[in-house]
Amino acid sequence: MKKIIDLNGEWEFKVCSESFIPDELKRKLFNWQVAFVPGVVHLDLLRSGLIPDPFFETNENLVQWVDKVDWVYRKRFIVDFDFSDFHSVKLTFEGLDTVGTVKLNGLEIGSFENMFISYSFDVKGNLNQGENEVEVVFKAPTFVAKELENKYGKLLVELASHRVYLRKAQYSFGWDWGPILTTSGIWKPVYIEFLKFARIKNVWFKTVSISSSKADIFTEIEIEKFTDDDIDLVLTVLSEGEKIYERKFVQKGGDRVRGHRFEIYEPRLWFPSGYGEQALYNAVVEIFKGGELIDRVEKKFGIRTVRLIQEKDEDGESFIFEVNGEKIFCKGANWIPADSFLPRVRKDDYDKLLEMAKEANLNMLRVWGGGIYEDDYFYEKCDELGIMIWQDFMFACASYPEFQEFIENVKNEAIQVVKRLRNHPSIVIWCGNNENEWIWVDKTGKSPDEMPGASIFNEILPSVCDSYDGTRPYWRSSPWGKNYPNSETDGNHHQWKVWSGWLDYKNYEFVKARFITEFGFQSPPHVKTLNEVIKPENRDFNSPSIHHRNKQVEGIERLFRFLIAHHKVVSDFEELIYRMQLNQAEAIKFAVENWRVRKFKTSGTIFWQWNDPWPVISWSAIDYKRRPKALYFFAKKFFSPVLLVIKKVEDRAQIFIVNDLLNPISCGVIIKTMTTRGEVKFFSKFNASVRGNDVALALDVPLSELKVEDFKTDYIYAKLEVDGSVIAENSLYLTEPKFLKLKNPGLRYKLIKSDEETLTLRITSSGLAKSVFINFENGDDIWLSDNFFDVHPSATVEIKVKSNKSVAELLRSLRIKYLT
Repeated sequence: MKKIIDLNGEWEFKVCSESFIPDELKRKLFNWQVAFVPGVVHLDLLRSGLIPDPFFETNENLVQWVDKVDWVYRKRFIVDFDFSDFHSVKLTFEGLDTVGTVKLNGLEIGSFENMFISYSFDVKGNLNQGENEVEVVFKAPTFVAKELENKYGKLLVELASHRVYLRKAQYSFGWDWGPILTTSGIWKPVYIEFLKFARIKNVWFKTVSISSSKADIFTEIEIEKFTDDDIDLVLTVLSEGEKIYERKFVQKGGDRVRGHRFEIYEPRLWFPSGYGEQALYNAVVEIFKGGELIDRVEKKFGIRTVRLIQEKDEDGESFIFEVNGEKIFCKGANWIPADSFLPRVRKDDYDKLLEMAKEANLNMLRVWGGGIYEDDYFYEKCDELGIMIWQDFMFACASYPEFQEFIENVKNEAIQVVKRLRNHPSIVIWCGNNENEWIWVDKTGKSPDEMPGASIFNEILPSVCDSYDGTRPYWRSSPWGKNYPNSETDGNHHQWKVWSGWLDYKNYEFVKARFITEFGFQSPPHVKTLNEVIKPENRDFNSPSIHHRNKQVEGIERLFRFLIAHHKVVSDFEELIYRMQLNQAEAIKFAVENWRVRKFKTSGTIFWQWNDPWPVISWSAIDYKRRPKALYFFAKKFFSPVLLVIKKVEDRAQIFIVNDLLNPISCGVIIKTMTTRGEVKFFSKFNASVRGNDVALALDVPLSELKVEDFKTDYIYAKLEVDGSVIAENSLYLTEPKFLKLKNPGLRYKLIKSDEETLTLRITSSGLAKSVFINFENGDDIWLSDNFFDVHPSATVEIKVKSNKSVAELLRSLRIKYLT
């Protein structure tokens, strides 16, 4: 059996270039300091007290020298056994950020130039039995990139132009939601493997076809052999822990790849969340020599088919994902890296962010092309939760170079990435880049194929995806359309006229795009998140510290321009944050409802963005400290499987029922016109039905028929009931919140203990309590089933609360806010 020496943990680091280092740090930085791997240099500097926290106040500006310095890392380790009878010894770095060289015992053994791939060096001839030293030199990324830019020429690039010359997470050079923290370091695990005869390099399970009774599966097992000896290979497939298939092979001589086709009867299929089971199979591949196990790999896979339906219709051409023959309306958000310092992201972070996505009824996340190909655990978790992944390749908002070394680097990256990720059923599309062609065409007026780097996206990447996968579609860019990259009639669309183009969110109603992969509206994070990084005297929207938190040009100006269109503008800092979060949530709700009632004319709404990499004012639904904004709670409702939408169309009211369930539903529709003071002016109840996976117009009447008279006081409320249970509800307010006549609603509440960790917060009011925000001042560990909700006159709302605190503790820290 192979042996492994883990080289993670404590290392040492120091600078190895003199320019740009602050004078007061030179003496310390030229001495070895403690480092930790996996890590990046900013974290090691921060841990050693050599830089301030870049996330606090405007400290980001004080650490801009770090990416202009060369760094060296080293580790001494002992090999305490004789390894002469091993056929190969591999030193493997799963991630090196980004350009540099590796030495072992003083001899250079290789170089690296791509953050996204692993590097494995054969070191048997350089390794000592006894003491050894490995050393990694990282070149200053900013200067390496600028040197290449000077050599090959400046390209059309948004933000830092030199970034495109490095195969590195592009957001680390700064983005309109991210700081400039351009990292270096051993950012993923490192280890040495001692190998005999062979090792298993890659295992792939490909669904060839599915019928009603069986699935035809092709497996490819790639083996790296170090001798021409025959070895024995065993493939075992398990379903829910029970062995359902086993096959033994003899891998002859120099054979390196074993292809094998087999059948699974009565297969359990993988479906997206809401459409069926997330069935996963477990496969074990083992290789033996003379009865001795020499390597073993476990791999999970799912059985499913994916098709992108693009068919002509009266509005252009459809863009519909079909999984296992079922059309899927995609409800999701864009995923960006969860930290500016990637090694800080733990499994717990993925668990929380992804489980919150499932809880909010998302069934798709788009892994955006300016970040990283995520950790294996991210995709495993999405497989389990049924969250589909739109997977960009890591290119964003730019033209890219085409010199030979760069192209070869990109091709190698693509092959490694596709082979690493192709077993995950959650990935339903490969996409070449983010916005490259759209920006090129709009800024130059030239054809997308004239764009520098075009061959990467229309030749290299599709060829790699076809050769090494072929089980899901490849799409050239996001957005991409046949006659124009950001077409609304075919392909997918990014909608940034709203917000970035200074249009207000009511303009979403006029967008008839077929699949929207980006649209968004900003808001600040939770006030606690800002208070943790901003001094009390700077907690003001007029302070430079707050402006530093918004990286979009004129971002703060947009916050106020769009707030004043809908809400009262106040001076209180916390009240402004509350209203800005509401404004964001209402904007995205308006957009999503508009597009969901067009199902399947529009077949996907992926808002920008799900998460944040630092404490920032951005488009996210969940802030950096994993605190949900109002948008998160709104998403739970506007992405619910059954959605009731009330629309005002001229002087008429329309009620739509959207059904994402595969079964038809019949329900009672209750509609009321109420006043904010509590008077019921109109009441009606009728039955309605909607087919499975469809939408129905349930009501279309003049507003006057619903007794709507004064838009400042009158509003429409409707709900759907099945067997006495409410399955959906919604309200239509006929004027902006700032014009609503809202009196003291007479809000009353009671907190009741249900069990050890669960409580119920029961809230009633005599008048309308609009946009009720529950905040526990000492409650980061507290989970709420809902927030930012309305309490209608004479109604009762029950909110589930999970906490290990006592009722008395919770009541002391409970604060309730609503619009006035």
